[in-house]
Amino acid sequence: MKLYIKLGVFLLAISVIAASCSKFVEGEDISPNDPQNASAASLLSAAEVGLFATYGGGQLDRNASIMVQHATGISDQMIEVTRYNILEGDNVNEWELIYADILINTNTLIEKYGEQSPHYAGIARVIQALAIGVATDYWGAVPWTDALRGLKDNEDGFNPFYDSQESILSPNSNSELALQTILDQALVLFNASENIYTPGADDFIHGGDIDAWIKTAYMVKARYAQRLSNRPEYDASVVLGYLTSANLTGTMDDANCIFGVAGNEYNQWFAFQNDRGYMRMCETFIAPLRENNDPRLPFFADSSGTNQDQYVGTVYGELTTGTCSFGPYFASKTSPIPLVSYVEMKFIEAEAKFATDPGGAADAYNEAVIQSVEQVTGAEIPEDFKNEFASETSATITHEKIMTQKYYALVGQIEVYADWRRTGIPSLTPYPGASAIPFRLPTVLDERLYNTNAPSPPVSDIYLPLWWQNLVTK
Repeated sequence: MKLYIKLGVFLLAISVIAASCSKFVEGEDISPNDPQNASAASLLSAAEVGLFATYGGGQLDRNASIMVQHATGISDQMIEVTRYNILEGDNVNEWELIYADILINTNTLIEKYGEQSPHYAGIARVIQALAIGVATDYWGAVPWTDALRGLKDNEDGFNPFYDSQESILSPNSNSELALQTILDQALVLFNASENIYTPGADDFIHGGDIDAWIKTAYMVKARYAQRLSNRPEYDASVVLGYLTSANLTGTMDDANCIFGVAGNEYNQWFAFQNDRGYMRMCETFIAPLRENNDPRLPFFADSSGTNQDQYVGTVYGELTTGTCSFGPYFASKTSPIPLVSYVEMKFIEAEAKFATDPGGAADAYNEAVIQSVEQVTGAEIPEDFKNEFASETSATITHEKIMTQKYYALVGQIEVYADWRRTGIPSLTPYPGASAIPFRLPTVLDERLYNTNAPSPPVSDIYLPLWWQNLVTK
């Protein structure tokens, strides 16, 4: 009987689809589902959802957490990531998400509505910077200036060339789509006073608040200016200038991935843990928090499934299951995940000031730790913890302290992996038997197969440093 019911439903679905398609093409040659015909609101919402899937606990974020040993895989495909068995077909979906869901929708939004509704175009540019930023952070050279030509040139544009990471991120780049350039474009667009359409509830991140988007643009600029700390192009004063322009006042300035109460809207850390359970918190991350009596520990980790109901993580590379799961702060059903945040910016300020203004660096660091603890716990920072970990001076502050506390504070966020690759802090031991921790992902399978301008031979060495790492050896 079940077979007949399923067959009946299947045939009904086909008949509905056929009828719908008939209506679509009757007198029309373009589907109303085509992004080119979508409203500004739907294009923005779709692009932001794609951004949430990329930054908010999706596969790229989970990979990052394993590389920096916030978490570790205990079964199925996450064991392979933990063992660094990362292949060219593993992240095809994540690549397509960045290009199809985020960049195509934002490009269409800019081209169709940008001239008459510049605020929409400005938001789209910031979203593009976040999307292409994470792409180049993972793959190095990626299609960008030529990436969306296929929308106009049909098959002639389906083989985009690759932009070097330097051309995307260098402040000296002459590319019209360099990351800092498109953020500058966004800031100009935000100053426009006339808009036919204005973002509102369709903007899940800031609800159409353009002042908040201006802050976000400057925060992204500061992040990627600090990304170049190992490069000759780096200028700490530029980083600090962006932070001054952001005019941040507190954690209310955060730009977050937002999740809902419906099953298909859940925070992805929660959904992955709840549906699959292939990962646990890593003892590398848990142990120092436990030893330091860090008040954030019960929010960062869930001990309810442990054997002794204690805060213990799985040792990296082992398959122990009776250990902590992801905690409620970043992995409840509706927990927001920061795209960029006030706490991250205070750590960036501390790092940028460290060489020339250690007192200012100490002040920024202390503020970062205090705000992290109070935001995570919802309570005033305990005095003993503050005295030990958030009372640095010009004489006691170190770069290692800044980056170590940032490593704790940004748990669940993709940015930590970039920080570790850039600074090597904290010191991490690779998976047993491996000589190093990977720096990147291999060229995506679909690019090797179908893009004649993809790297040849494809990049398969996941230990190859990125341009902004500026490392001589692995």
